[in-house]
Amino acid sequence: MKLKNKLIILLTITLLFLSVKAKELNIFRAVDNQNSFKITKGNHNTLPSSTDMLNETIKEGKKLFTEKLQKYCEMSGGRFALTYSQDEWEEIAEAGRFNETTLEICPKLRNRYQAQWTPTLYQFAYMYAKDSGNIPSS
Repeated sequence: MKLKNKLIILLTITLLFLSVKAKELNIFRAVDNQNSFKITKGNHNTLPSSTDMLNETIKEGKKLFTEKLQKYCEMSGGRFALTYSQDEWEEIAEAGRFNETTLEICPKLRNRYQAQWTPTLYQFAYMYAKDSGNIPSS
């Protein structure tokens, strides 16, 4: 086998290994593994990219906030996310305080908040944090 082909194979294996490790090491800033990312339905011969999965999670977070939290928070999802910077949201999540912090911002959610919402809401809040430069679409 030619050296060029060997290098291509080695590079491919390395990239696959790194993508698996990145997910294990929480590179995608997921709060936990439960429902953090979902594989989309469709052609099972090709997997969606991590960027596609992250974008879907963020869209789900916006929808979740709008449908389940906005009424009780009495603010838009964008305003909720603007409460903290990306670093602050990350520190809150890493400390396991995302649920508690959400309830501090939205006290009327006290008996309504569901822990399974955390990964999706975290991705949404992080993406639209006050220092992100991102603005959620209407």
